[in-house]
Amino acid sequence: DSVYWALTGNYNAQVEAYRQEVMQTTSELRGEMEALNRDNNKLAESLIKNVKQLEGKKIMIIGDSLSDPSTMAPNWVTLLKNMVSEYGVNATINSDFCKNGDSYSAIGQSNRLVAFDNYNDEWDIIVIALGANDYQTQ
Repeated sequence: DSVYWALTGNYNAQVEAYRQEVMQTTSELRGEMEALNRDNNKLAESLIKNVKQLEGKKIMIIGDSLSDPSTMAPNWVTLLKNMVSEYGVNATINSDFCKNGDSYSAIGQSNRLVAFDNYNDEWDIIVIALGANDYQTQ
């Protein structure tokens, strides 16, 4: 029957068009994945290089709730400590967090910094991490 063959021909052409579209999309996705992998590798190399710059440093982190591992885990302080350890960097990282009486406020952070003022020679890097909410509520 010629109608059957015409329908089959239309179906085969449609399947071929879908096949071509899938091949093109697959090729485009492969290219994008390769570009992402290159970018990720560059980012990882840069991150490792930056972490290795902490070699021999003594770092004090004075943070608010976002820096406190008991409030939000894993947080950036925990991740930093893990990266330093993972890449064999010999760095000392201590942390202190404003809690309870001085809450997690900017004033509490300032009081922590004053308390550490006598130890400025002890630390190579002092990081004070405040959130926008600390600024707005002071």
